[in-house]
Amino acid sequence: MVDHRVIDAMHICSSDVPSDESEIDYAGVTLVPSRLIDVQRIKEAPVNLECRLFQITNLTERRSLVLGEVLCVHVLDEIIDPATRRVIPEQYSPIARLYGDHYAWLGERYTKAIPTFAQVQARKSAQKG
Repeated sequence: MVDHRVIDAMHICSSDVPSDESEIDYAGVTLVPSRLIDVQRIKEAPVNLECRLFQITNLTERRSLVLGEVLCVHVLDEIIDPATRRVIPEQYSPIARLYGDHYAWLGERYTKAIPTFAQVQARKSAQKG
């Protein structure tokens, strides 16, 4: 997964590097062994997912949907709170690729408690009023 740590490498890896060359040779990142699969992962990436192919669905002649089973997750220590084992939002702001040359950062964060089923039922009853 990508954040500010590897944004430049991400753009280089999106380049039209010839198929007989590796984008990694140009991206300035370090490959390290994965734990459960034979493909190396990018050491500098904030999060790496080791996956096994589950299914490929061809959407069009040039587009496919690839689904994988996540076998192992590697997360940089500095983005995880050791007490809660949750991501520290101030330490990790992933980048989303929208389409073409367009990307997005996370917007302003907010907190809102997830309602219980009883609260959802009460709200529905109150709306029927």
